[in-house]
Amino acid sequence: MNSSCFVSNNSIIIEKWLVSYLSNLLDIKENEIDRDTNFIDYGLDSATIVVMTTDIANWVNQDLNTRLIYDNPTVVKLSEYLSEL
Repeated sequence: MNSSCFVSNNSIIIEKWLVSYLSNLLDIKENEIDRDTNFIDYGLDSATIVVMTTDIANWVNQDLNTRLIYDNPTVVKLSEYLSEL
């Protein structure tokens, strides 16, 4: 398997995890999560973003900076970034 296929598959897995996470966090259905909508547009405040970053860091077993969410502010962008770790 080439590395681009691996990154793509990881991105899909991460994207699904993020959609499920947001669905639970926001108490909405997964199909209501737009993968290209900015996290801030979902009403996430800085405290929630800190918790979200910590949860993601635990899930991927990496130390992550909270700035990560602001620099990659959508499900698509964040999953692409995380798939390259």
